[in-house]
Amino acid sequence: MRGSGKTVVFVTHHIDEAVYLADRVVVLTARPGRVLDSVAIDMPRPRSVIGAEFERARHAHQVKEQDAMASSLIRGKYVVAKVASRTEVEVIPDGAVFQRDGVIVEIGRHADLAARHRPDEVLGSPDHVVVPGFVNGHHHVGLTPFQLGSPDYALELWFASRMAARGVDPYLDTLYSAFEMLESGITTVQHLHGWRIGPAAKVIEVADRVLKAYDDIGMRVSYSYALRDQNRLAYEADEAFAARFPAPVSGELLAYLRAQAIPIDDHHGIFTDLWEKCGRNTRPRRACNWRRRTSTGAPMKRSPRCATGRPSTRSACTCTSSRPPTSASTRAGAPAGRHSVIWWTAAWRVPASRSGTACG
Repeated sequence: MRGSGKTVVFVTHHIDEAVYLADRVVVLTARPGRVLDSVAIDMPRPRSVIGAEFERARHAHQVKEQDAMASSLIRGKYVVAKVASRTEVEVIPDGAVFQRDGVIVEIGRHADLAARHRPDEVLGSPDHVVVPGFVNGHHHVGLTPFQLGSPDYALELWFASRMAARGVDPYLDTLYSAFEMLESGITTVQHLHGWRIGPAAKVIEVADRVLKAYDDIGMRVSYSYALRDQNRLAYEADEAFAARFPAPVSGELLAYLRAQAIPIDDHHGIFTDLWEKCGRNTRPRRACNWRRRTSTGAPMKRSPRCATGRPSTRSACTCTSSRPPTSASTRAGAPAGRHSVIWWTAAWRVPASRSGTACG
């Protein structure tokens, strides 16, 4: 407490909360607990959780945190090690995956790995199936439009009904959907963001919140936002469509549609801003894509532009060990049976000599 001569100690598991509140963050290891690092937070107050300065502070301890990661042995009745084709899959009966510091060291029979390694923890059991993390190739939001008050109409009516939908925090909405995806074994997602109302700064703000949610939870994400510069509500020019309505609805609708207009140069600026934050295509956790629609509203071909995200593999371990579903799993020729499922993510990379057994 400044000026009082007193020190207040907060204990939290949330990095953002620690950076937001503290003048100094003391980082502890997992069991056995010891001081890993002490990071001074030299940021002026009041603070914001959005911006480059906050991002630098929240990643300050990242390297040492990775160095302190534990090892684990993930076992199962079956380990799906590699999918060779649509009909062929490499399955290891009574298998296991051994990882250390977020990197897969070895995949093989459980008895062999258990004899060779001394993991800090063992996950799974003879009743589990261990599979690579799934990829969600088309994803939009957490709460569905119906949950937000938009009925399931035909497309153009549905667009109109979305105008009255309740607003939600994009960070919390993304976390909500990420929890559901992780629970289903999805560790990588293509997040397709619908068009946003201008100005460009607002689009960047929402994109930052979405990407921050994936970064915090540790999922890989390819992020794409839509550039839609005409026919925003119907398959007709905005001005002509708005003119069909009586006053004052016509003027209000046209103003609403014009508020969505973002100059093409600003779109380039949006992409450049996200690309720079994403690490110029060098970071493994997230990717940003350029996505444009034609005059008919059909999406043009998307091309990947940048990959990003903090390279922390601690979150990858969390994906694997957190609340595995208890449903049966029969995937790509794997032996059928009623077993719980453990999902392991491709973030656990196998060294080059073993890369043939890794997923992704």
